[in-house]
Amino acid sequence: MQMKKKKIAIIGAGISGLALGRLTKDHDVKIFESQSEIGGISKVKTIDGVPFHLTGGHCFNSKNKDVLDFVFKEILPKSEWNEVTRDAKIHLKGKLISYPIENAFREMIFHWPLFGISALFSYLFAKGKKNHQNFDSWLRSSFGNILTETYFLPYNKKIWGLEPKEMSTDWLPGKLPERNLKNFLKSFLGFKEKDMVHSTFYYPNKGEGALIKALSNSLNIELNTKIKKIENIDGKHYLNDEYFDEVIYTGPLNLINQLIDCDASICEEIKKLKYNKITTCFWKAKSNDITWSYHPESDHFFHRHAYIGNFLREKKSNYRITECLGSISKEDLLKQKDDDLYELIDLHYSDYAYVVYDENTRGSVEKIKKFVKSKNIRLLGRFAEWEYYNMDICIQRAMEEADEINS
Repeated sequence: MQMKKKKIAIIGAGISGLALGRLTKDHDVKIFESQSEIGGISKVKTIDGVPFHLTGGHCFNSKNKDVLDFVFKEILPKSEWNEVTRDAKIHLKGKLISYPIENAFREMIFHWPLFGISALFSYLFAKGKKNHQNFDSWLRSSFGNILTETYFLPYNKKIWGLEPKEMSTDWLPGKLPERNLKNFLKSFLGFKEKDMVHSTFYYPNKGEGALIKALSNSLNIELNTKIKKIENIDGKHYLNDEYFDEVIYTGPLNLINQLIDCDASICEEIKKLKYNKITTCFWKAKSNDITWSYHPESDHFFHRHAYIGNFLREKKSNYRITECLGSISKEDLLKQKDDDLYELIDLHYSDYAYVVYDENTRGSVEKIKKFVKSKNIRLLGRFAEWEYYNMDICIQRAMEEADEINS
């Protein structure tokens, strides 16, 4: 049976919108992008031959074979990627120790015997319950009070700008390593854990911008084009003087009321949504062989360092990306830099970086999504669906939406 050709509007040319565009290429697809460049929060700027990720640091891997096949067979061949072994560290008490922290007890005992042994017993006797009122209780139940108070609480406060007691656990699956006594024991006995989330990952040989460029190949994209309104007329969507059979929105969910008329109750739910702005910096820095380091120190702006030059096949280890919550001035950033950071080359402020889940978020998101669905508008992507999706999940969701559109 021949597929009925549809006219499709995709709002937003980030990873989600571009992937869906490629997956629905047999239809008449137009992608509307309000900015002058494609990429969304995956935008990359190349400096000195090194990629500067303007919103955090992005890498690719997936447990979903269909996602891997789509990317490697249809978008960017596997030969164009560098496979990287993740070597992440945690900056704790002036030392770099292994990540995840529950696999670093041997190191903690070596560096700080009393602290390390206390943290170990606290971890072993944690309750490991499955039902939790909030993120704080999940952390304590999973890792014990000492690791929670020394590392997890200060680190997560720096990322989210919220007390973990105020956060739900809805976003956690697949994001943080869960309590696993078998893996802990193997690590404690000196065996390296290979099943950690993203223990290896892929990075384009020519920088992450190569994936964005490859995804956009042959797509009809209108840059610098803002959608003023989406109207439903005679069963079709009308926007920017054109009719479309399908509209897929990949922008922030909390801005959807600018495009469609929302009930007052939905507007109230939209006001409850929380998200984070971040400042990302690109530095010349001390060379190091690791991929990431996590920094829980409350007196230090940066919560994460990405050793981006080590992601490349031809390494340039003296470049680094740092990330911190909020919009921090260049002057304040330079005051905070440590001895490993030599020169601030560039910086970028991102209005949207991470969705934040408090106790109200899930209920608000479901009500908004239900309302938008009643308007026959599809939502796709991290901010449109208000889910903490990584790149691979964004592509997986695009595949799911494409299957429905193509059916």
